[in-house]
Amino acid sequence: MAKYITLIEGESEKSIIEWLKPKGYLFGQTRKIVLSEIKHINRSLNMISKNTTVTVIVDMDTIFRGESDINRLKDNIKWLINNAKRVRIITQDRNLEDELMRALNLVNIRSLIKHFGERNLGDLKSALSTIVPEKLETKLFCMNLDLFWSTK
Repeated sequence: MAKYITLIEGESEKSIIEWLKPKGYLFGQTRKIVLSEIKHINRSLNMISKNTTVTVIVDMDTIFRGESDINRLKDNIKWLINNAKRVRIITQDRNLEDELMRALNLVNIRSLIKHFGERNLGDLKSALSTIVPEKLETKLFCMNLDLFWSTK
């Protein structure tokens, strides 16, 4: 039987994944793990097998802190490729908020904060990490999924 696992870097991404699952996107189990910070991923992901499809969501603004982070990310992705059935890598352009602004056709972060009914960026980040899929649906119903987590 095929297994699906999604590796995310933060709780905000988990909320989005949970919202996308009923729409037919195959993400399976979600694990919070930052591939650019872990030296040996095989110790953290012993449930990966040759029948597992792994989706990795990489937050590009966090991996460019140094060459060692990039090398760890590469090594961990190589390990996934060698040990999983399929590996899908989704890169966030800059961060989740930028991806949401593009997909919702909003011009700036202030308009995104207002769209979610929050007061500031900190409140928005907190709301995104705790929001339930049903409430997220009311905020993202007009989102262009073709633009979300895709290249410009």
